[in-house]
Amino acid sequence: MIRSPNGSLVAASLSGPLVCRGRRHPRAVPGRTTPVRTTRVPEQDDRTACGARGRKPRHPRINSASHALIEDMGAMMETLTDDAPTRQDRLERWAAQQRQANRRTARVNLRTLLKNARRRAWLAQVKLGRESERLASYVLDRGLDTSGFAYEPEHDHPDRLHYAPVSWHVVPRALRYLRVSDRDTFVDFGCGKGRAVHQAAKRPFRRVIGVEISPALADAARTGLAARKHQHRCRNVEIVVADVTKYRVPDDLTVGFFYLPFVLGSETFDAVLRSIVESLDRNPRRVRLIYVVPVGWQPPDIASERFRLLTKQRRIGVGPSRVAIFESC
Repeated sequence: MIRSPNGSLVAASLSGPLVCRGRRHPRAVPGRTTPVRTTRVPEQDDRTACGARGRKPRHPRINSASHALIEDMGAMMETLTDDAPTRQDRLERWAAQQRQANRRTARVNLRTLLKNARRRAWLAQVKLGRESERLASYVLDRGLDTSGFAYEPEHDHPDRLHYAPVSWHVVPRALRYLRVSDRDTFVDFGCGKGRAVHQAAKRPFRRVIGVEISPALADAARTGLAARKHQHRCRNVEIVVADVTKYRVPDDLTVGFFYLPFVLGSETFDAVLRSIVESLDRNPRRVRLIYVVPVGWQPPDIASERFRLLTKQRRIGVGPSRVAIFESC
């Protein structure tokens, strides 16, 4: 029962507890009830107690390492005796175990950090290499149109690979190392759109030949070479449409170039090497072979009684290719 403002008693029909939100009147007389304002507080369920959205109450986060530490301490405390030396020995062993675990964790974290750092550096190099190659193609490929990949019907063979342009720095760097002259003949086996042929023609070769099995790519190479003819120091440049397994290697070949035109160790690759050796038998001379593979591939090991490895050129900066140069014995 509560007393209303006019003094009458009113039965309280509220189911929840009553909370007084008023205060005692300053002129309240002892023995006299001062009217107060009351309100019903609803009983809180699990939803309202944990929040309007029903979130679970937060508890301190304890990771697995903390759980293991607590369990170890609990097990140690249970096994402790009143003997002071025994307690000291157990505490020292426990501290040594914790130090060893911390060192192991630190080593793992350091290895993870180094691995992530190396991966980030590698990704940055790949991105920089792509951007530099794109910029070089924008500047150097005008009129040639040798960028991009090409898939032709002639590439539908288990030994052959699609066309991909060689990086711009590879051929000039290899030819500088070989110190070519006007007595040398350059042959690009699988020339594609003729980027390597164009770069070789800017050197004082006696002849520069590109061998390509796809007529479409051969026509593109001829068009680009004609547009850049004014830059060529070699005046005898030709593109031959032929299968390299049936192509007769010229007897004046002195520099051969391969940029992964066919699968390493395939019958096609072996047939080309046999043709070069037959040419050497017909006309003994010094022949250098430049083999270029993308990063992640291993250059072929063609060192034998007829060829020896001359050098392996490292990548320049973030160059995407690896180069191996062989010389006839």
